[in-house]
Amino acid sequence: MSDDQTSVTNGTYRFLLNGSTLYTHIANGTVATIKDVSSGINLLRFNEYEIEIMPTYVKFYINGTEVESIATNLPTTGTLLM
Repeated sequence: MSDDQTSVTNGTYRFLLNGSTLYTHIANGTVATIKDVSSGINLLRFNEYEIEIMPTYVKFYINGTEVESIATNLPTTGTLLM
């Protein structure tokens, strides 16, 4: 992954595509949490992506199904990148 893809810039919440692998990515200024969520997803078809940002967790959904929930290393500010 490139430096931008592993960035720890505070307030990053996003889905990230690297080749044929889809990741969730959040960063709090010190640590980036990156998870592979591409299992079972056909990236050649239309998919609906949703990020639910709450004070104590961030949840990522694809086609209405939760694929990742993160409650640690949360950003203190936020910019949504798609």
